[in-house]
Amino acid sequence: MGSQWQSVSLPPTPLRRAAPRTPAEQAANDAIVDAEIARYFHEAELRAAKKARTTPEQRARKAAQDETRKLRVLLRETADAARWARIETALDGFMAFECRAKADALRTKVTQRTAKVYTKAAAGCMVSAAFIADESADELYREVFNTPVG
Repeated sequence: MGSQWQSVSLPPTPLRRAAPRTPAEQAANDAIVDAEIARYFHEAELRAAKKARTTPEQRARKAAQDETRKLRVLLRETADAARWARIETALDGFMAFECRAKADALRTKVTQRTAKVYTKAAAGCMVSAAFIADESADELYREVFNTPVG
């Protein structure tokens, strides 16, 4: 018994091709591409020269600054999450469990990153030591870890 629907061969869909370029248009496009490639390689040379000028100590200092900056941002985010967890818990909100879970996960990250910063400070990194001595960071730590939740 044959199928109710018979397959029909459709003609192939014609692909829309771009209009052929004139030699002047092609030359202009080639010049644009060549300029972009030259700019890319020039920037790569500048980055390599800058990297060659910086000392390992400068790179280590920059890495420590980045690490402490990220930790401070994470501390602020964790303090906000802890604040929301307290609010939701106090109001018996339906998001209290999720807020507490997020705050706990962020506290774990803060603990891990803080351990890295303390390790660098113990190894003699002055940037990490300055972060540890910073009193504004102490206030963030107090807000993150000394808040009753639940």
